Amino acid sequence: MKGLVKCHGLQNPGIVKVFKEEIKGNIGEFTKDELKNLGFLQLRSEFLEEKYIGCFILKEIHKNVTEEDFKHIESFFDQGHVNNWAMCDGMCSYFLKNWSKGNEERTKLISKWREDANIWKKRASCVAFITNGRHLDGSHNFVGFTDLMFENCRVVLHCRERFPQLGAGWLLRELSVGDRPRAIKFIEDNYNLFIREGLRYAIEKLPTPEQKRLLAFQKQSELEVEVKKTTRKRRADDSIDVRPRAKRAKTNII
Repeated sequence: MKGLVKCHGLQNPGIVKVFKEEIKGNIGEFTKDELKNLGFLQLRSEFLEEKYIGCFILKEIHKNVTEEDFKHIESFFDQGHVNNWAMCDGMCSYFLKNWSKGNEERTKLISKWREDANIWKKRASCVAFITNGRHLDGSHNFVGFTDLMFENCRVVLHCRERFPQLGAGWLLRELSVGDRPRAIKFIEDNYNLFIREGLRYAIEKLPTPEQKRLLAFQKQSELEVEVKKTTRKRRADDSIDVRPRAKRAKTNII
């Protein structure tokens, strides 16, 4: 089964409790490097709960994680330590989001994952920016952030796998909060790239009439194309001279 992961059986509140009692409550006893290495160690675990604790640790010290350290983060995806949606989204929401917030260089490093063959890196190139997506180019983000986010979505949508598609749809949903007209035009222009579920994610925060219109957009577009074809054919038929030609007079040869 794709993305199969082992679990101890703890739900998220229980994982958070363990982290607070065992690590955060004693965080002063560790150096930043020790915490970083502990976080990396936890991310290599077979168990989801321990991986999450690794994410919690990196969140606490995200200001001390460098671009060089980012290579280790990327390797966790490449080596299969991040191999399911829960772990991917945990990495995005607890660490990548905070590590890249307002930082153009780091945002572009993560955005490069949109081109990667690894579906979890593709998904992360969108999900890492969901929280800040609705703010567009503003106090939370750098100039050019919005263009970059739409490009991330466009590239990721070329992948027909479910989880990258839903990641792109999720980011588009937040972008539509900040710039509804641009999000709608993007959806229309790239309509054929969406799987149905990804489209439903993307339109979730649009007004209901707009949602219904976009869900039927392909049918409407196909109808318009058919009408145009029929109209062109009719015009072509009308331009043909169908009048009978005058018969040539017979000449008798003597």
